[in-house]
Amino acid sequence: MSGNLSYDELAQRVRELEKRINRQRSVYDALQLADVVVNEDMIKTGGILDAMGVGVSILDTDLTILYQNSIHQMMFDNHTGEQCYLAFGNGKHICDACPVIRSFEAGRAFNSNKVIIIDEKPVYLEITASLLRNARGDIIAGIEVVRDITESKQLENLYIQSQKMETLGLLAGGIAHDFNNLLSLILGYSQLLLRKMPPTSMFRKDLEAISEAGKSAADLTSQLLAFSRKRTSEMDVVNLNGIVARLGKLFNRLLGEDIKLDLQLDKNAGNIWADSVQIWQILMNLALNARDAMPNGGCLTIKTESIELGEEHVRSGQAMRPGPHVALAVADSGVGMSRQVLDRIFEPFYTTKEPSKGTGLGLSTVNGIVKQLKGSLCVDSAPGRGTMFTLYFPVVNRAAPELSAKQKSEVCGGTERILVVDDSFAILTLVRDILTPLGYKVFTASNSKDALLLAEKEGGVDLLLTDVVMPGGNGLELARGIRNKFKGIRVVYMTGHSDENIERYGIPASGAVLLRKPLDPVLLTSTLRQVLERPAFNLSN
Repeated sequence: MSGNLSYDELAQRVRELEKRINRQRSVYDALQLADVVVNEDMIKTGGILDAMGVGVSILDTDLTILYQNSIHQMMFDNHTGEQCYLAFGNGKHICDACPVIRSFEAGRAFNSNKVIIIDEKPVYLEITASLLRNARGDIIAGIEVVRDITESKQLENLYIQSQKMETLGLLAGGIAHDFNNLLSLILGYSQLLLRKMPPTSMFRKDLEAISEAGKSAADLTSQLLAFSRKRTSEMDVVNLNGIVARLGKLFNRLLGEDIKLDLQLDKNAGNIWADSVQIWQILMNLALNARDAMPNGGCLTIKTESIELGEEHVRSGQAMRPGPHVALAVADSGVGMSRQVLDRIFEPFYTTKEPSKGTGLGLSTVNGIVKQLKGSLCVDSAPGRGTMFTLYFPVVNRAAPELSAKQKSEVCGGTERILVVDDSFAILTLVRDILTPLGYKVFTASNSKDALLLAEKEGGVDLLLTDVVMPGGNGLELARGIRNKFKGIRVVYMTGHSDENIERYGIPASGAVLLRKPLDPVLLTSTLRQVLERPAFNLSN
């Protein structure tokens, strides 16, 4: 069962399953609920019972099995002539809460549920016991209908977990705005201080640690939104070496002192087409699993390698494509996995961890992302010799985007008038502190009404930098209002909200310039400079 079903698809699966269950029930409801009058020959013949699509057995009043249809025999083997509690492994004692016994005692149908283990997998059964009478009305036997409801149980669990993820997504989307505002301050001011601080300062290392922690927190927020589907994928040309090197600093703290991190990065590894946050998700999930597989310490190796996949790889059954690829291998020296576990590791919600320590979604998510990126995934593991995940991504013949020397040095100043609108006073102060030293004349307002009044007072501005979602009017309405009075004003939007929250304003679809919070001073200043330098006839945004 796929771990990437949408909620609509899940609901459709549930409806289809209910229809199938109802069709089965319509066949045998009369037997279960109406105390069917039969004669003893019908018990032995039981022709109709083979066509019911469920397991059926008939037991006499001593619980001796008189009949099993073919489906029941497939479930439990043929035990005709044996007493059921002896045949099904409960020793010499009748099973607790035996549905047939309860049906005999109550004189009516009785339902129960049971879980059994077959091939190390749980199988959920629904058991309905009803009475069989002869023509005189005497109870001569009980009929037990056994239905395998494992699929419906799994679907029910998947639906419940999906609802949990939906709730998590709503929570993430709700806090994203405020959290990203706070991260803007941490990242913005730490980077401003780093630019002013001499390289030899004893405090520089501390500031760099603060900045790096802020970036990691921003990645966590983005990951949470992506995982809960509140953030759309942002595909671009990326280089795995840069992502691995950056996360390596975080992994050193995450893994603990007893686990050694070994990065082996191929400097010739090509670029791939991916969402860097999704690569971050993959590495985080695999690293956390590796840590849990090495409770007594060990070594985690992350390796990149440029590789050419030939026809022999394509024929290996791993859904690989021929051509140049970048291989990303994550290997641990942990306890390893058995073949039975390996066969199930990508199933949604399957986990070997304790309930409080794992959701069973990590590897399912990894597998889904790899497929989305048109890559392939191989796993090599055995008990006692660790585990290695190898991911193959097609190479793209394009360079990864990189800031120019001008952007890196943040020499992106000017003398234009910029109106900044945000309902957070701290964000207004931060943007003013970034732009004013570069020569810009900065005006600030906390709502649309004040912004319009300020623009009229100044006789217009050159650029409007506005938050998208604000109390008392959104940024799109503000931009339209100002442009109606002052033609030729450039507009840049900024937001800390999830994609789902801002899509209804039509801003991403319009191609407008949109800055994501937390704000990065370099990206902010370079973006404003690029927009300000656009020709007057190209001002659709």
